Amino acid sequence: MKTRTIFTRTLPLLIAGFAVWMSGCSYVVDAIEGAIMNRSSFTIEASYSGGFVDIAWDESDTSDDFAGWEIYMTTDPDDEYSGYATVAAKYDLGSPGIPGMIFATPGALGIGTTGTYSVNVSTLTYTGVYFFRVGKIHWDEDDPAKRDPDTELYYESATNIDAISGGARVEIP
Repeated sequence: MKTRTIFTRTLPLLIAGFAVWMSGCSYVVDAIEGAIMNRSSFTIEASYSGGFVDIAWDESDTSDDFAGWEIYMTTDPDDEYSGYATVAAKYDLGSPGIPGMIFATPGALGIGTTGTYSVNVSTLTYTGVYFFRVGKIHWDEDDPAKRDPDTELYYESATNIDAISGGARVEIP
């Protein structure tokens, strides 16, 4: 009887594992991993047009602890977040570390209802395939009276990523 119980409990796991193995599709693995890790909260679309990458998303945030949107860029999408460089945000976070890329600080990224942004990629040293993500940033402090939102140092030390988009692939000629 004990062997039968073990078999009936492990059979669904074996079937699920076999289905994933047989599919061989990275999308299935990404979907499972994404569900486990909760890494992607919303989707974005991105396209190249005349020296700019136009990014659009349908997420918004009108909460009191919204701090801004951040735009991330990489050439290696399989490196999760560590390989992504911040290329635009409400505050100047310094050099993005991508050759030729200039950090941008548009005020629109500080507005929770902003749903589009164009990244100037005309100064990039290297062309090729790049991947983009958008992060929704929240203040750590819930009480607005206790925040100092006018300084970059405070922004960097007192915020967190509340949600992050999935990646969008763009070829830059």
